[in-house]
Amino acid sequence: MKIINDHRIINTNYPHNKNEFSKVVKKLYKDNQKMIILGGGTKAKYGNPIDSPSHTVFTSELNKVIDYNPSDLTVTVESGMKVEFLMNLLSENNQYLGYILPNKKLSSIGGSTAYGYSGNYRFNDIHIRDSIIGIEAINYNGDFIKSGGQVVKNVSGYDLHKLYIGTQGSFGPIYSISFKIYPKPNYDTRVIFDFENYEDVLNIIKKYLHLNWNIPRLSIYSTNKFKRKLYRLFCNISGTKNAVDYIKKSITKDIKLNNGKLEEINNNINMSVNLDDFGYNLKDEQLSIRILSSKNSDFHHIINYFENCKLNFQLLVNPSIGSISILIENNDSILSYIDEIAEISQLNNYRIIIDYVNLSLQNKLRNKFKNNDNQPIKNLTALLKKNYDPQNLFSSGKFI
Repeated sequence: MKIINDHRIINTNYPHNKNEFSKVVKKLYKDNQKMIILGGGTKAKYGNPIDSPSHTVFTSELNKVIDYNPSDLTVTVESGMKVEFLMNLLSENNQYLGYILPNKKLSSIGGSTAYGYSGNYRFNDIHIRDSIIGIEAINYNGDFIKSGGQVVKNVSGYDLHKLYIGTQGSFGPIYSISFKIYPKPNYDTRVIFDFENYEDVLNIIKKYLHLNWNIPRLSIYSTNKFKRKLYRLFCNISGTKNAVDYIKKSITKDIKLNNGKLEEINNNINMSVNLDDFGYNLKDEQLSIRILSSKNSDFHHIINYFENCKLNFQLLVNPSIGSISILIENNDSILSYIDEIAEISQLNNYRIIIDYVNLSLQNKLRNKFKNNDNQPIKNLTALLKKNYDPQNLFSSGKFI
């Protein structure tokens, strides 16, 4: 028996086409075998670990383009296609998905959809669920079910494909996905600034955050791994060249007035790896936590806490979407720190999510945050799962 990311694997399957995919799923379900569907396996650590041996079905061989017409601004691909391949395909026609997904070399588009994560930035608040216009999935009988379509139009009925986004395969495996795609911005530049104090960063944030149609990627990175604490502001500006040059000149001037130091200006649209992949290159001794708040939140209370605590940490604040991602090094006192972070979050109406923790802490932390979820929504999700997965064999226990 193999162990993959804490999952005990009985057997691995690599279907090469649509019919093989259906047969594998149908046979496993008929034989009452639990299964987990993986693309690149980059997100297998996230969510609850499957607590019993399971079969793994890899979609890596399902990587074909089903339909792509650049003039229609839509594309349909098999779920095992690597994110980087799809990005390069769209880039040939000066198009993109509207967001940048992490681990693009290894991650599959189906896995990113199943996890429901749009990366650390969103261009004009586009989320992966808003860009998907159709999905073809497999039910427990091995039959294909379709929701939505391959073109952008108004469709009557329920958007059933939303069930498959963010539920980590709990409703069954995805075979293909249709996306609405977007033209790349005419011009894009990245500006990086260093600050000694968080207050100085906030002064800039508050002035420029409302310009998010021109500054779609704006984030604050900090860590205490080094002797000198710094807040690094990453600002990606896009639009016409005249607009970009004007905003760049204006923000650079304001940075100097707010004690900031210009670090770099780069005209490459691809953000640096440490931001796009933040929270994905984890070590076993690290915890990954997300804290969510209202849009344009400054997370001042959490920042103050981390300035004075003795944890080793890295954090990435995305104020435009009200999210802060934190990587914490595990230690003997970690549970008391988590309690304090949870208390701060509760007092400020933040929502705290444990994205990844090793198995030794999984159950302890799960009990701490068992009331953090919306219980009516959780009950409804469980009810729907009974209909889509009556024997509870698809990613059993990983999501609910």
